Amino acid sequence: MRRRLPRPATALLLLVAWLAINLTTSRTPEDARTIAAVVTGGIAVQFIFACALLAAAAALLRWPDVGFGRPRRDSLGVLWLPGLYLLVIAAVVIATGLPPVAVLLVLLVNVALGAFSEEAMFRGFLYAGLRDRLAIWPSVLVTTFLFGIIHVLNAFLIGNIAAALFQSLAAMMSGLMFMALRLRLRSLWPGILFHAAWNFGLILIGRDAPPLEPGQQIPVLGVVLTFLAILPLGAYPFWLLRHVGRDGDGLGPPAPPPVPRDAWGSLRP
Repeated sequence: MRRRLPRPATALLLLVAWLAINLTTSRTPEDARTIAAVVTGGIAVQFIFACALLAAAAALLRWPDVGFGRPRRDSLGVLWLPGLYLLVIAAVVIATGLPPVAVLLVLLVNVALGAFSEEAMFRGFLYAGLRDRLAIWPSVLVTTFLFGIIHVLNAFLIGNIAAALFQSLAAMMSGLMFMALRLRLRSLWPGILFHAAWNFGLILIGRDAPPLEPGQQIPVLGVVLTFLAILPLGAYPFWLLRHVGRDGDGLGPPAPPPVPRDAWGSLRP
């Protein structure tokens, strides 16, 4: 009988293939110097290929715990804060004006494909694979760190390493939010929808911002205000996951109950 590759190794190899596809099939317009220009200038074929890779992986591997099932209805209330942020973003988008319908449609397709690709890869396959060897919180932190690190690659597009590092940090914060939704709702789909809507709104808000020149410093005030604005959303996942070590994540057994001890720390009979 052929011995199967351990799931953590399979997930990491899938991540390498996913990265290779995104880097080698990207077709960036020559005049595109911002993320907004890339995702509104045409359908991003790298997203299509990446989604095809993950769909093939789902069909071949048949992992039951990737997260493509229905979300838990009794936990949908955790979406109140993400939903509030989306309402604020929508209000800003409407107030600043919308681009032509054709641009909106291209952007909508790209953010939907991108959100599915990233959620299925990181909060789906990678997290499920790591959980075979790691506990819940180490798996959460490794997945979130890797999700943030890949956004540093945007430095090759925008040409400013400081801006790419800031985007990487922001991606870690949002990635932790997506992970919390995946674990509390036992499904990737709410995170995919929130991820797509989040990117859709933020790109529309910042689509007319001038690109940063190589070596140009990021405005400190803008960084501080952005950080303060998303701080509640960055802290919310810790609240959502405060009992995950005890209750489990649906992918592995929950932690055993604590052993009773007396006031001096000795085991009770």
